[in-house]
Amino acid sequence: MELTDNEKQYFYEEIQRVCPDEEDLKIIFIDNEGKFGKNFYNDIDGKNYRNKLTFLTIKLQNKRLLYPFIEVVQNEYPNFAQDLIEPESQPKTNLDPLKNLLKQKKWIEADIETRKLLLDSIGHPKFVNEENFQNIKCDLLRGIDKLWREESKGRFGFSVQKEIWENINNRYSYFKKQRLIINRFGAEVGWYDNDIDEWLDVPKTNQDIECKTEGFWPTPPPSIISVDTIGKDLIPCLMKKLESCDFP
Repeated sequence: MELTDNEKQYFYEEIQRVCPDEEDLKIIFIDNEGKFGKNFYNDIDGKNYRNKLTFLTIKLQNKRLLYPFIEVVQNEYPNFAQDLIEPESQPKTNLDPLKNLLKQKKWIEADIETRKLLLDSIGHPKFVNEENFQNIKCDLLRGIDKLWREESKGRFGFSVQKEIWENINNRYSYFKKQRLIINRFGAEVGWYDNDIDEWLDVPKTNQDIECKTEGFWPTPPPSIISVDTIGKDLIPCLMKKLESCDFP
């Protein structure tokens, strides 16, 4: 199995996500000597961790052990590198249209495409609720997030929103009602107007990137409670899903 350059980059990032400490990766090979052989990791070239990952990929591919490695890691981290071992009968979601829109800074169109991708991934429902939100694939969320972060220079994306959410939870943990946390989050990312106590409509006209607050894009898919208004009821569902997908 040969990985493309993009797949290699994704593979490196996935390893560092689940094994941020090099010792964690070594343990995987120590615990699975029967599958990979003794001292497999110690024989990998490279002066630093990132450099070693390049040679690790080459060695795994040369020994035809890439699939077994992914499967071993998935035993502990179910969402590890999912889209690298999807059956051929399940084609990968095409993110090229989203990527092209983001490169052109067409934020509204990219937001619409993102919402469409999420809805398509769970069977084209008209609305999203907590139950079917959890069926969205983690690798799809990570792929979408990566494109938004790259093309916005780190201003937009799910991981940006998750970081903002966690900071608010830490600062306002004394709030007893989650609604207050949700409103605070909405105000910080620009989805909620504190002055008039209203959630804003989903944007319909293009805006320059500087005109939007960090974390504004992408907006949640439509919910049964709020179709045209940004769905505040889905914010906890989104954060719960990002947590289960091991988002940083």
